[in-house]
Amino acid sequence: MRLTLLALVGFATVASAQSAITGKVLENGSPVASATVHAVRSDKSIAREAITDSDGRFRLAPVSAGLYTVTVRKVGYQSAEQGAVRVLEGQTVSLTVSLTQAPRQLSTIQVVTSPTTINASTPELSLRLDRAFTELLPTGRDASSLIALVPGARKEQLWGGAPGVSNDYQLDGVSMNHPGAGGDFLSLSVDWIEALDIRGLGAGAEHGNFQGGIINAITKTGTNDRRIAFRTNYESERLTATNFNADEQGVEQAGRREVSGEALGPIARDKLFYFAGGQLVRRDMRSPNLTTPAQHDFQLVREEHLDARALGKLTWLPVFGQRVDALLGVSAANADRAGINGVDDPSATLRIRQPTTFYELGWSSSASPRNAIDVRFAGYNSRESRLGYEGPAVPGVQVLHIGRLPTVQNAPFNERRDASNLSASLEWRMSRSALGAEHGLVLGAEVSRGTWRDYRTRNGGLTWRPYSFRVPAFDPFNAATWQTTASDWGGDIHLDSDVGNGAVFVQDYIALGTRLTVTPGLRYGRWSGYVRPGCDSPATSCDRFEAVHATGFDPRIGAVWDVTGRNTFALKAHWGRYHQGMFSLFFDRARGGNVYTNHRRYYAAPPLTDARTTFTTSQRDAAGSGFATYFDEEILDETGRVENYKQPYVDQSVLGLEKSIGRSWK
Repeated sequence: MRLTLLALVGFATVASAQSAITGKVLENGSPVASATVHAVRSDKSIAREAITDSDGRFRLAPVSAGLYTVTVRKVGYQSAEQGAVRVLEGQTVSLTVSLTQAPRQLSTIQVVTSPTTINASTPELSLRLDRAFTELLPTGRDASSLIALVPGARKEQLWGGAPGVSNDYQLDGVSMNHPGAGGDFLSLSVDWIEALDIRGLGAGAEHGNFQGGIINAITKTGTNDRRIAFRTNYESERLTATNFNADEQGVEQAGRREVSGEALGPIARDKLFYFAGGQLVRRDMRSPNLTTPAQHDFQLVREEHLDARALGKLTWLPVFGQRVDALLGVSAANADRAGINGVDDPSATLRIRQPTTFYELGWSSSASPRNAIDVRFAGYNSRESRLGYEGPAVPGVQVLHIGRLPTVQNAPFNERRDASNLSASLEWRMSRSALGAEHGLVLGAEVSRGTWRDYRTRNGGLTWRPYSFRVPAFDPFNAATWQTTASDWGGDIHLDSDVGNGAVFVQDYIALGTRLTVTPGLRYGRWSGYVRPGCDSPATSCDRFEAVHATGFDPRIGAVWDVTGRNTFALKAHWGRYHQGMFSLFFDRARGGNVYTNHRRYYAAPPLTDARTTFTTSQRDAAGSGFATYFDEEILDETGRVENYKQPYVDQSVLGLEKSIGRSWK
């Protein structure tokens, strides 16, 4: 009997020292029962499987020390995978895994863990803002407003002080940047966003074309549960106090009305899902009337905005491990009387129309936990017009007097802008055991092509600049009251440009033992910029020439040390080079582009009786016309020959410490 008891005690001691993987499987905080949990060691020597109980709990034991991949699956739910789970001898590792009834990202299998979980397999310091964060925003918000919730970042400025044009803005992982000015182009409704991924610090070679960070908006996807939501809100000017100080120039929002809704659900259960959303927003902007001595008096005419957006998305799961996404969206940003500022007369404001269409198509295959392929296409087309209310034949009038210079009669310029972009990416992720280490290898390529057309012409061919000094009966609308008159000429823009970005990359995440990960990577990029000189309109067919081009390598290297061996305390170090993506502001003044006309200001114009009078350049330059030939301002058409062009980049060094504190803090 004594020997038997000793044997049992000895067995219990050994059993208590065995390693195990335990945890809970949840869906929106509720336990998921009967889910299959599978763990496999990196060298395939050990595999364990368990079924969750009614409380969503599971236990995988015994397991030996090593690196494991844990996968959770249940019919009707998206599979979840947690890689690089380190288990020490005698250690019990606890995981909390969240399942969702539909995929939320382009990949069919994704890592879903607590937001406070430390990822000790990469030096990247990234953050995901999910629906819990979007619900904290006020009513008048957009997706980019979420960036303000990221530590160390602001809406238009991420780490390192880089402005918005230095970021890479993505839709479901595909770049959707402005081809002319850089930065964000699409303005998505925050209600369409399932999550916002913010990264950039310590990013591997699979990420590029940015100097600040990456802002990836992940759109919603339908589920097996059919849901319909409807929202509306109203802001009244009577409940909104003004923020203007006395004699302050500018605009503020006076009122806002929004109606939005969404619907999602299955078309074929477990196979085909849909999501549809729409939004209609009306906004009124007001400005103090600075042409009168009365304080707190607003202009009678307001700037009125009407923004309409709609999005539809289909998700198809043809076979296990494969997924196809198709997305189509439209947006119309309209504004009437745009440009009020308290000084200019409402007659000099603009009518703005900007219809935009955007789309996306993605396919992913990850049936094998050791191989995943992702292919994505996305793009947009947009046309914008900014037109004066009196048309192109009527000149604007900008008064010259002490202080502010009001503009009346018509907007000085009409402008038309066209933007389009098409991007594609291919990424292959694989995990392999080689040379005594576990490798997470990422291979891929990216390419994007964009166009930017900007055509600006001066209304009437000139802008009158009458002097109002010591003229008691001066009326800017009545040229007969003008005593001395100047005029502005030129200032037109005829920009027709193309941009191209391309890259190939390789990144390896090497697990050396159970605590150390090394991450070497290399990215090779090519950037091109083209202009078409002499194009007078979008319909004109012109030959293009390459204004600039550049190539460059982006090496990346990082290391992560799991200090405790339990994914609760990690030391991360990283160095990498990050080249900026191409947009036309880098080369639009290249010699020979002839994009900008010289802006000349002529004085001593002839006497006028009608403010709508116009002159051609031939009439202006004719003998005895009454125009002087003196000018005091010139905008150069070119800055000189573009030689030895190099795409801008930053070298980034990161040293980070991540420590989890309980279940709610990191």
